[in-house]
Amino acid sequence: MVGVAVVDVAHIKVWAKENAIEFGDNVDLKEFCLREDLNKAILTDLLRLATENKFNSLEKVKQIHLVELPLNEINPELLTPTMKIKRNIAKNHFQPEIEALYAKGI
Repeated sequence: MVGVAVVDVAHIKVWAKENAIEFGDNVDLKEFCLREDLNKAILTDLLRLATENKFNSLEKVKQIHLVELPLNEINPELLTPTMKIKRNIAKNHFQPEIEALYAKGI
């Protein structure tokens, strides 16, 4: 399974500071989200949480794509009025990213 995750800038700043990575006001967050070390750190934390909560292997995310903006700012049509993801529309919107994640291998 692959996923799309929205980063929290406050947590990213803490992570960058802990890892001695410069993260100033002029950082391009979209570009920063492409960092492999950041992706790996978030994926590792997700897998830790999944293991702690006894998810089976089919329920665990194997690859993630990080986005810098909340989904309602990327495309308001991705969410219902109650802020739930419209999966079919989100899948179509992120299709290139999803295909790239599967191409990397799981």
